[in-house]
Amino acid sequence: MHLYPVLVAHLRGDTALLERLGPRLREFLGSFAATFDADGAPLYQGRSLTYRTAALSAVALGEVVGWTPLRPGQTRRILSAGLRYFLDRGALTDGLFSLGWHGPHPASLQDYSGPASPYWASKGFVGLLLPASAPLWTAVEEPPPSAGPDRTVVIPAAGWLVQTTQADGLVRVHNHGSDHLRPWDADGGHPDPLYARLAYSTRTGPTAVRNAPDNHVALHVRGRASVRRRIHPIGSGPDWVASWHQPQFPGPPAFPGGPPVAGGPVLPRSRIESVVVARGAWEVHVHRTRAVPAGVPVTVTGWRSPPPPRRTSTNRSTAARSY
Repeated sequence: MHLYPVLVAHLRGDTALLERLGPRLREFLGSFAATFDADGAPLYQGRSLTYRTAALSAVALGEVVGWTPLRPGQTRRILSAGLRYFLDRGALTDGLFSLGWHGPHPASLQDYSGPASPYWASKGFVGLLLPASAPLWTAVEEPPPSAGPDRTVVIPAAGWLVQTTQADGLVRVHNHGSDHLRPWDADGGHPDPLYARLAYSTRTGPTAVRNAPDNHVALHVRGRASVRRRIHPIGSGPDWVASWHQPQFPGPPAFPGGPPVAGGPVLPRSRIESVVVARGAWEVHVHRTRAVPAGVPVTVTGWRSPPPPRRTSTNRSTAARSY
């Protein structure tokens, strides 16, 4: 959303509008730039993921209009690494971005995605408006903000705590505010893995809706596990963020393999309060249940473990098996 109004003001030469919007872009980039992994990966969270390099557009535009807290070498590194990240992982099919993430990946799509959706990746190349002599192209690449030192960046309006670690350049975002529900929407419905998790990172994707959810806390009532839908922020500080939610219990699918629907158990007074504290590469989560009947089982999950390595049989007559 920072791309369009600032770009229009720039193309029109509207100095007054740029003076009003430019500081907002610079403030936004102060935290947003920290969400890119040192290897170039953007955060796998939210909508329109198949646009891929479009996530780079605000970073490039900041250099184009001169409203950015980043040095030209840092901006160049984020842009070049962001493009390289996808090219090196097979995102192109016959020279074009496929519908997916690394390669074709239906789970990354929304119901509005179509054959032209990947072309929105072009927004990430807005830096090409600058001439070859611009600092963006002449500066030596510098490490991005996520490359160190270890730090946490709190974004109160979004209920986010961004955690970066110098040792590996990994970025983790602890989510205590972004739920993809409008103020007038009902608190309920099937879970949304791309928004409802307690945390996301640049090197993991949320598990699918029918798998055991990662980064989640759930109650178990009458054979149903609760989901996290509307998130109510409690507060935040330099290295912590907290929220609460009312556990919801979607009913069984209307047809085999379909999404959960309304009609599960209801605990109208129950709530789960959650807080995370991040220090360096460490993160500590605490959950407190309120008005939950005694004896109700609780499950807490963290980051999904990588799958075991592929094993190859030593028997030449037996095909290799993948576990």
